[in-house]
Amino acid sequence: MNSEVRTIDPTPFAAAFGRPLTSSLGIKPGLCWLPISSLRIDPAYQREIFEGGAKNVLKIAKGFDWALFGVVVCANIGQGLFAIVDGQHRVLAAALRAIEEVPCIIIEADPKKQAEAFAAINGAVTAIHPLSIFAAEIAGNKPDAIALRDACSKADVNILRYPVPSKNMKLGDTIAIRSLQECMRTYGADHLSLALRAITRARPDGNVGHVKAPIIKALCHVLDAEKSWCKPEYRLISVMGAFDYGAELDQASVLARKNKRQTHTELAVRLFDYLDDEIGA
Repeated sequence: MNSEVRTIDPTPFAAAFGRPLTSSLGIKPGLCWLPISSLRIDPAYQREIFEGGAKNVLKIAKGFDWALFGVVVCANIGQGLFAIVDGQHRVLAAALRAIEEVPCIIIEADPKKQAEAFAAINGAVTAIHPLSIFAAEIAGNKPDAIALRDACSKADVNILRYPVPSKNMKLGDTIAIRSLQECMRTYGADHLSLALRAITRARPDGNVGHVKAPIIKALCHVLDAEKSWCKPEYRLISVMGAFDYGAELDQASVLARKNKRQTHTELAVRLFDYLDDEIGA
């Protein structure tokens, strides 16, 4: 057993919880497998499935896996039929795969209570941070995540599992997961690794706290626009040692607000001018 797994401990929340709104817990739901042919969708509270929802249905269907399916929440509406409260996308995906039955939790609820349950389930979802999603993808050996982790490790960059203030970061720490993923897709692993090394290896302190989204994107863009600056690598790293990432990023942020442009765009202009002066064509 993994020694890092935790028990369910509500103690830290007890003081804030206080007293419950009611002593009733409602009717305990039942668990069973139901045929998809007996499930129905109530348009009074269920959303229509348009482009975004359709893409989600197709994605689930193409990569269908029971371990990722979960349980469908539904309510008994009589005559052997059940209204789906939560899970219509998953049920449609299962139907596409010619699956006949899905696991369901059956709640006792009239239409009003069904709508309340739908709102509660879909409106009280805790947003999962992209860093946590990436950590889960690493644990699940997802190829794209592994490739990004490896590209970062070649520059001594560590993608954190949760947000941390820059002042508390260690050498190579970053939370810029979305920018890293974007640059990986756009420029490839080797180019991204080089851009990151231009941050972490340019100064003895590794530019701690500056493996940030605008800096990563600006470096990748500039080094792609003028590939001659990438080699020899030791020259690029040496030249970037005199580039003050903190001060330059601050100036770029000010100019971005003034010129109504993105920070990484302004930083790219400053970075290009700097490398053009130091290295040239």
